[in-house]
Amino acid sequence: MNLKSVIVIGEKPEEQMELFNLNKQVKKYLVYQINDAKKIHQQAINTIKNLINTLSNEKKYQSYVNSLSYKLMEYENMTEIEYFRILTQDYIHDEDGNAWSVNNPQGKWLFYQNGKEFSIPLQLKDGSIAFQAKKKDIDWDKIHLFNTETYSNVWEITQNNKEPITEDEKKIKEVMSDYAPMVAEFLTKDIYVKYNTSYWNYAVVKNGVWKDMDDKDSKEWVINFWEKFIQPLDDDELITIFEYKTTENDRNI
Repeated sequence: MNLKSVIVIGEKPEEQMELFNLNKQVKKYLVYQINDAKKIHQQAINTIKNLINTLSNEKKYQSYVNSLSYKLMEYENMTEIEYFRILTQDYIHDEDGNAWSVNNPQGKWLFYQNGKEFSIPLQLKDGSIAFQAKKKDIDWDKIHLFNTETYSNVWEITQNNKEPITEDEKKIKEVMSDYAPMVAEFLTKDIYVKYNTSYWNYAVVKNGVWKDMDDKDSKEWVINFWEKFIQPLDDDELITIFEYKTTENDRNI
């Protein structure tokens, strides 16, 4: 299953979500022109080359670089028309070969449901949990930057060789020692702690605009999520959490 959480900010959250329904068909519109086939083909080749150049110096990405190199060879051996046909195989073609679509160009989800087990619940000030509430009624201290001491200890034990004293610290050393290189990738303790304790969702919808983690640095998205999307909200702003799926194969809940 590939469930992702989305936070919808504002009234009528279902109406806001409907804007991004992949199932919705719209008036036919032009996606790709056959006359641009050469340019599109070259852009694809250049994108892969740039990725290879960026990642080739990092050993941890070597398998990915190898896959990209194979894909680059495959693209370079195609004609521009062959690539165009593969790229547009799911679109409607007119007599000139241009690619058209009736799919919602803003589409993001095939199916969604109310927040459940795959999203962080909102803990309210009255002690209950919910997946919809006003900002002022949420006990943010219980879900944002909560339990920072544990992750601070993980950093100190795995990176600074802190000698564990308490039972919890001994457990951290036992469990996390093998993950020290992974922890070190966060570069600083502050970044590591904030990444692991910040409140975040995969996507945000507000005022009919969808933003998500796709094509973004995941660490920056998580670390900056609260300050960027939650902190500026008015206290009376309604917050709703949904879970959505982007492919038909993920529809079994």
